Amino acid sequence: METLIPVRYTSEDHKYKFATQNWEVHKYVCDWVDATVSDYRYVVLHCWLGNVEMVRNLLDAGADVDGSVWDKQVPLAVAARACHVEVVELLLERGANPSSSEYMLGYPLMAAAAGGSLAIVRMLLDHGAIADLRECSTLKYVVMNEHTAMIKLLFERFAPVEPETITMAFQSARENGLESMIDLLRDLEPRLV
Repeated sequence: METLIPVRYTSEDHKYKFATQNWEVHKYVCDWVDATVSDYRYVVLHCWLGNVEMVRNLLDAGADVDGSVWDKQVPLAVAARACHVEVVELLLERGANPSSSEYMLGYPLMAAAAGGSLAIVRMLLDHGAIADLRECSTLKYVVMNEHTAMIKLLFERFAPVEPETITMAFQSARENGLESMIDLLRDLEPRLV
C-alpha cells in the first residue's frame, strides 16, 4: 500500500503538498486537491528524499530542472547535499546547471562537499561546475569533513591554488584540530607552519 507523507508548508495555497513514491498516486492526489502535478517543489522534495523515479516523472511532466529563484531551492544542490548520486546523474543529464548559485546554502559543488560525496563532487566537476576556492565555503566543508581525497581532487582541478587559499584552509584545520588536513595541507604548501 502506498503511503502519503504530509509535508508542512507555511502558505495556505500549498497545504496539500505530500510525498509519495508512486507517480499514479501523485497525479491522483494533485488532481483531487487541484494542485499542479509538476510543481518544482515536488522535485526539490523528491531530490532530498532520493526518489529518482519520481524526479524523472516530474521532469517529464514539465517541472523545471533548475528549480525556482523564488525560494532559492535548486534541485541539483539539494540532491548533492543529500548524497543521492542517481538523482544528481539524472538532473545533470536533463541539463541542470552544475554552477547554479540560487541554492540557499550555496553552489551545488559546495552542497556536495558539505555532504561529503566524492563521487558527486567529481561528477559536478566533470560537468563544468566552477568554484572560487577563495570566495566560497566549498574548501571549508572539505576541510571540516577531513576528506583528503576530495581536497586533493579540488586542488588538482583548480590548480594552481593560491598560497593564501591553502593558508586559509590550513588555519581552519588548525583551529579545529584536524591533523589529517594539517598534514595534507603542509604537503601541498611546505611553507605552512
